[in-house]
Amino acid sequence: MDESKLFDRVILKILNGVQVGAEVSLVPGEYSIGSGNEDDIQLIDVSLQSGQAKLRITPGKIEIAGGSGAVTVGGTIDIAAGSEWHDVEPLDIITVGMMRLVLAPPNANWTTLIEQNEPRSEVRKGRLPAFAMALPSALKLNGRTLRLAVPVAALLGIIGIGATYFVAGGREHPTPRVEQGDTERVARAALDQFPFGRAVSLKREVDGTVYATGFVKDGFERRALVSAVEKTGAQVYFRLGVLEALRGEIEGLIKSEKMQVSYTLSPNGELTLDGVVLNEETARQFVEKLRASIAGLSAVESRIRTGRTLLDDVQKIARTAQIDQFVLVRLDGEIIEASGILPIEKIDSWVGFLTSYSRRLSKDIALRSFVQLQKPDGTLVGAATLPVTLGAQAGGDRALDRDKLLQGQYRIDDLFAGSSPQLAAADAKPTGSVKAAASGIMAARASADPLRLAERANQLLAGWRKGADDALAKDFEFLLQQRLAIARRGNGDEQTDRDKAVEKYMPLLVTANLQGIANACRVGSRLTTENLPTAIFWLDLLSISNAYSLTEFAQEDQAFILEAALDPRLATECLARVGDAAPISLYLSEAPRNPDFIRFLLRDYRPYALDVSGASVAGSRYVQTRSGERMREGGAPDGASRLALVGELGSVIQQKNGYATVIYARQLNWLNQK
Repeated sequence: MDESKLFDRVILKILNGVQVGAEVSLVPGEYSIGSGNEDDIQLIDVSLQSGQAKLRITPGKIEIAGGSGAVTVGGTIDIAAGSEWHDVEPLDIITVGMMRLVLAPPNANWTTLIEQNEPRSEVRKGRLPAFAMALPSALKLNGRTLRLAVPVAALLGIIGIGATYFVAGGREHPTPRVEQGDTERVARAALDQFPFGRAVSLKREVDGTVYATGFVKDGFERRALVSAVEKTGAQVYFRLGVLEALRGEIEGLIKSEKMQVSYTLSPNGELTLDGVVLNEETARQFVEKLRASIAGLSAVESRIRTGRTLLDDVQKIARTAQIDQFVLVRLDGEIIEASGILPIEKIDSWVGFLTSYSRRLSKDIALRSFVQLQKPDGTLVGAATLPVTLGAQAGGDRALDRDKLLQGQYRIDDLFAGSSPQLAAADAKPTGSVKAAASGIMAARASADPLRLAERANQLLAGWRKGADDALAKDFEFLLQQRLAIARRGNGDEQTDRDKAVEKYMPLLVTANLQGIANACRVGSRLTTENLPTAIFWLDLLSISNAYSLTEFAQEDQAFILEAALDPRLATECLARVGDAAPISLYLSEAPRNPDFIRFLLRDYRPYALDVSGASVAGSRYVQTRSGERMREGGAPDGASRLALVGELGSVIQQKNGYATVIYARQLNWLNQK
């Protein structure tokens, strides 16, 4: 069509106001539109500001941008103040303030601008006088005669030609009148001439007004539909969205907000957003702003993945790998954090989890792992304070290389928290079987340090033996008498000489074997025959003294002492394996029958609200809630906790900032110890 051809000048026509009918010929260049004296195109209207809009003409192209105020193009595209350039199709009606303008080359189909409800006689009567009144104020050359390139005389000639054109055209091509009841039928036939017009719907409102609604590809399609219907004389109001213009608005907003999202705009004006925005609130605000800023969209669907949705995906991978009972996965800001203790037989499952995460999600969100490996004797390898990081923006000395992981070029100690950076960098050879590689780290130091605790106990005992007189010395004296009383229950002639009683019932702890091979009290237990005497010493002292609290110990050291405290039967049976060197324990004798002992010992721990009705400490340990749910060791009662230990007197819940406890007391309906 003619409108698609290149043109070297355009006509600006004013459609309303005191300057109605004024026409100005514009050559390529940039112009300001407004009510100010400095504006190139000065319009008279109280609704306008100085520099309200900017106009740019280039060969074959018309563009407009918001200046100090907003602009509307075609009744559907709103251009905000200070916006970027937007394309304008020839004969699109531009609204600046309350003024309506139109721009097009001289050979455009200007007859489409004649409003259906305007009497032709009035058009003919009022046209020329308006031109004469409006021209001086509509065009301010301001020294830009060469830019405008058309002398005033020529403009007057064009105005006259234009007026004659409209008058003559009105006489030669009268617009037919359509009865109101036939409006939809006539308009439908006009729209269906075009393949892109068949999707446009017609709807009559209760007041009789007929609207044409839908979407077209660009301004040319819109102009063709409007022109076809107007030629029939049918009174139809158009609400057509221009997909090309909508795409420009969407892309501009995405760029200005610096969002890493993509979009799909359907032919029906339905917008779908995709991408990753880790901050959920940022994603929500962007979608709301888009809905509010871009008018004309029929629907907006957000498929943006946030940290919360990515966490759900990671948790699904953990369940598929069957490690969810041992590993707690949560969202920490904009990073996924994993914590827990993994038995050695689950190494293959852990590698499968990391591999699946690396392939599917590592480019979207980083993973920080505090997961530790548990040796067969129950001790832990490394320390949970040195995590492994993997994935997007992963940093630090313990960052795991994604490509090497997927290629199998890693060591097992690269995959767990606690290995030093030097150890991780020492050997980058492929490992082969993961279970075979695990044997290479069995000699690593456990996270708990019973040797340090034993040496500290011996220092306290030595000070007491030398005659220290303080509150702790009184506690030792009381403990000696209690242990002696227990010994006398089975032997009435038990030694009463104090010095010999001290040597026998308050001996110094043996430390030579605390760094050798450990013999676990049960499969997966942190208690061993080597560290059990140390645990018993501290249990006896802590259960009668206010000088120390178990919560003041390092978290790694608390674990094996808590196990002995909550499972006195296991500790007693394990102690029997020590032989004649086994100490007598006040705590192990009293705790099973006196709940005050365990309550006093755990007085500084946070209680955890878990309504337990039964517990099993035989085989695979678990607790059962009153709702009937079974929860095994390693399970997660909630999104931020893990069931670290099930004992006969209570359970231990591991949380990010320490341990919490559940004391059964008399609330249990049953306890399985077989």
